Amino acid sequence: MTNVGNVILQASQSGDADYAPATLVRQTLAVNKAKLTVTATSVSMKQGVTVPALTYAITGFVNGDTQQDATTGQPRLSTTATSKSAPGSYPITITGGSLYAERYTFAFVDNTLAVTK
Repeated sequence: MTNVGNVILQASQSGDADYAPATLVRQTLAVNKAKLTVTATSVSMKQGVTVPALTYAITGFVNGDTQQDATTGQPRLSTTATSKSAPGSYPITITGGSLYAERYTFAFVDNTLAVTK
Protein backbone atom coordinates (compact mmCIF):
# COMPACT_ATOMS: atom_id res chain seq x y z
CA MET A 1 0.00 0.00 0.00
CA THR A 2 1.46 3.35 -0.98
CA ASN A 3 -1.42 5.68 -0.23
CA VAL A 4 -3.70 6.38 2.72
CA GLY A 5 -7.42 5.69 2.95
CA ASN A 6 -9.70 2.69 2.96
CA VAL A 7 -9.02 -0.37 0.82
CA ILE A 8 -11.70 -2.97 0.22
CA LEU A 9 -10.38 -6.52 0.20
CA GLN A 10 -12.56 -9.12 -1.45
CA ALA A 11 -12.27 -12.91 -1.40
CA SER A 12 -14.30 -15.36 -3.43
CA GLN A 13 -14.04 -18.95 -4.49
CA SER A 14 -16.06 -20.69 -7.15
CA GLY A 15 -17.64 -24.05 -6.55
CA ASP A 16 -17.32 -27.29 -8.45
CA ALA A 17 -19.20 -30.61 -8.76
CA ASP A 18 -18.38 -31.45 -5.12
CA TYR A 19 -18.45 -28.08 -3.36
CA ALA A 20 -20.73 -25.10 -3.40
CA PRO A 21 -19.17 -21.69 -4.08
CA ALA A 22 -17.90 -19.83 -1.03
CA THR A 23 -19.81 -16.80 0.13
CA LEU A 24 -18.26 -13.55 -1.12
CA VAL A 25 -16.38 -11.87 1.73
CA ARG A 26 -15.47 -8.17 1.81
CA GLN A 27 -13.42 -6.44 4.46
CA THR A 28 -12.28 -2.83 4.70
CA LEU A 29 -8.67 -2.15 5.58
CA ALA A 30 -7.79 1.35 6.80
CA VAL A 31 -4.35 2.46 5.62
CA ASN A 32 -3.13 5.17 7.99
CA LYS A 33 -0.43 7.76 7.50
CA ALA A 34 3.10 6.72 8.46
CA LYS A 35 4.95 8.81 11.05
CA LEU A 36 8.00 10.92 10.30
CA THR A 37 10.29 12.19 13.04
CA VAL A 38 11.47 15.76 12.53
CA THR A 39 14.46 16.48 14.78
CA ALA A 40 16.10 19.84 15.36
CA THR A 41 19.89 19.56 14.95
CA SER A 42 21.90 20.44 18.06
CA VAL A 43 24.47 23.19 17.48
CA SER A 44 27.02 25.17 19.42
CA MET A 45 28.33 28.70 19.13
CA LYS A 46 30.81 30.97 20.86
CA GLN A 47 29.39 33.75 22.99
CA GLY A 48 29.29 37.02 21.05
CA VAL A 49 28.86 35.59 17.54
CA THR A 50 25.71 35.42 15.46
CA VAL A 51 23.36 32.54 16.23
CA PRO A 52 24.00 29.87 13.56
CA ALA A 53 21.32 28.74 11.14
CA LEU A 54 19.01 26.24 12.81
CA THR A 55 18.58 23.02 10.82
CA TYR A 56 16.66 19.76 11.10
CA ALA A 57 16.54 16.19 9.83
CA ILE A 58 13.53 14.07 8.88
CA THR A 59 13.56 10.28 9.30
CA GLY A 60 11.04 7.49 8.84
CA PHE A 61 10.23 7.60 5.13
CA VAL A 62 8.77 4.40 3.67
CA ASN A 63 8.20 2.91 0.21
CA GLY A 64 11.19 4.69 -1.31
CA ASP A 65 9.88 8.16 -0.44
CA THR A 66 12.32 11.00 0.17
CA GLN A 67 11.97 14.37 1.81
CA GLN A 68 12.01 16.02 -1.62
CA ASP A 69 9.16 13.98 -3.09
CA ALA A 70 6.97 13.36 -0.04
CA THR A 71 7.01 16.68 1.85
CA THR A 72 6.53 20.35 1.14
CA GLY A 73 7.22 23.42 3.24
CA GLN A 74 9.48 23.78 6.25
CA PRO A 75 9.14 23.32 10.00
CA ARG A 76 9.59 26.37 12.22
CA LEU A 77 12.76 26.41 14.35
CA SER A 78 13.48 28.89 17.11
CA THR A 79 15.78 29.38 20.08
CA THR A 80 15.96 31.73 23.03
CA ALA A 81 19.74 32.12 22.59
CA THR A 82 21.16 35.34 21.18
CA SER A 83 24.67 36.54 20.44
CA LYS A 84 24.67 38.07 23.94
CA SER A 85 23.56 34.90 25.76
CA ALA A 86 25.71 33.69 28.66
CA PRO A 87 27.47 30.35 28.23
CA GLY A 88 25.07 27.45 28.76
CA SER A 89 22.42 25.37 27.03
CA TYR A 90 19.41 26.90 25.32
CA PRO A 91 16.42 25.13 23.79
CA ILE A 92 15.91 24.77 20.07
CA THR A 93 12.17 24.36 19.54
CA ILE A 94 10.76 22.82 16.37
CA THR A 95 7.10 22.99 15.30
CA GLY A 96 5.13 22.26 12.15
CA GLY A 97 5.48 25.61 10.42
CA SER A 98 4.44 25.04 6.80
CA LEU A 99 5.66 21.42 6.70
CA TYR A 100 3.12 19.14 4.99
CA ALA A 101 2.97 15.56 3.75
CA GLU A 102 -0.05 13.84 2.26
CA ARG A 103 0.90 10.34 3.48
CA TYR A 104 2.69 11.15 6.76
CA THR A 105 2.13 12.61 10.20
CA PHE A 106 4.92 14.32 12.12
CA ALA A 107 6.54 13.92 15.54
CA PHE A 108 8.78 16.85 16.47
CA VAL A 109 11.92 16.51 18.61
CA ASP A 110 13.47 19.64 20.14
CA ASN A 111 17.20 19.93 20.79
CA THR A 112 19.74 22.33 22.33
CA LEU A 113 22.08 25.12 21.36
CA ALA A 114 25.23 25.28 23.46
CA VAL A 115 26.84 28.70 24.00
CA THR A 116 30.54 28.51 24.92
CA LYS A 117 33.10 31.13 25.97
